[in-house]
Amino acid sequence: MRRVWFIDDRLENRDSWLKGFGSEIRTNCELKTFEDWPGLREDLNNHDYPDVLFLDFFLPDCYGHEIIEWIDLNCPPDQRPVLVAHSSMEAANIGMCENGADCGLEKHKGESVSSSIASHFRLVADIEYLVKNRDFRKTT
Repeated sequence: MRRVWFIDDRLENRDSWLKGFGSEIRTNCELKTFEDWPGLREDLNNHDYPDVLFLDFFLPDCYGHEIIEWIDLNCPPDQRPVLVAHSSMEAANIGMCENGADCGLEKHKGESVSSSIASHFRLVADIEYLVKNRDFRKTT
């Protein structure tokens, strides 16, 4: 079972992200959200790593690129998650990709269901493709 996580301080963004995934992914993958860096860091410190981690840039206690730096320093390379920059600001996504995110995916403010997630992640095979082809180094 693939593990897909998302960190964003806004509840409406976390809900929109969860609702964006196709039913096959919601049924067959572990989807987990975090509202802050201390909560995510606690899981990571316990060597609990996702396969994919979607990162918002603006968090109350740090920035997305700081999480990327921490992961690169502390996560074993063979367990490093695919890091997806997922901000509503293109410049933030580009910056996170320049700092080590594997790819970027635009987040649209105010959506009840994330259209960017819904259009890219319908099937578990979509998650598998992302994991197997992790080094995209671009934004979409």
